[in-house]
Amino acid sequence: MSVKMVDWYGVYDSEYYRTQVDSGESKTSLRNVCSGGNVSFYLKVPQEVRRCYFLDANAVNVLLELLSWGMLDGNRKRDIGEWFTIKQQVIALKLGLTENTVSSKLQELERMWFVDVQKRGRRNYYRLNTLLNPFIVLSEEIHEYVQYLYPKKNYESIMEVASPALYFMSEVDRFQEAVTSVILSIVRDEDFYIPYVYRLLRDIRDNDGADSSNVLYLPNYQFIVSDLRQDLLDRIMHKFRLITRDIFPYYNTKSKPN
Repeated sequence: MSVKMVDWYGVYDSEYYRTQVDSGESKTSLRNVCSGGNVSFYLKVPQEVRRCYFLDANAVNVLLELLSWGMLDGNRKRDIGEWFTIKQQVIALKLGLTENTVSSKLQELERMWFVDVQKRGRRNYYRLNTLLNPFIVLSEEIHEYVQYLYPKKNYESIMEVASPALYFMSEVDRFQEAVTSVILSIVRDEDFYIPYVYRLLRDIRDNDGADSSNVLYLPNYQFIVSDLRQDLLDRIMHKFRLITRDIFPYYNTKSKPN
């Protein structure tokens, strides 16, 4: 199994379109548009950032704005790991957000290890964290498991393992409703996801000498994923039984997770 991670170097080295191009003009590299500043090109949005369960839209926009400013310094293309500074007021103006919102999202991104922040005098300096991010790892794992759980074609095999006694009901739609309900609730429940985040973070930090961009090199990764999937399946089956109790009213759910 392969989980896609944020590759800031890939975004950094990719090609971009200028925002004001003549019809038929071909793609141009970032190196050729530096004179226009960081507003002269379209920035590729990494899928794993755009759909991260633990980042709201404002946090995603602030992170990408930092990436945009962090790649250019006038006519010079910065190194991806280089420190840079930008006023929060400027980010607010570029994104149409309040300064309070920008400040809050910057603190959130720092807490979630997406960016490093240094205070130098009265200004903050920023740097993208290029190591594996546990929130991205967890989000992508949940996405991948949902991709298996949700399709109707997998319903029979899931029920054969999770609860053979309930399969005869063939309540695929209700099972999908349970999957949706549980996933949308647990990704907003810190009591659920923070323990997994810290397990992943410890694994990443303990793996400092190995490949820090590949989850498969993490020594405890498969154990964490196995626990995560079992936890999710238990919660989904509990929700499914609650939803279908009008069909099977005598099933005892008292000992199941909330």
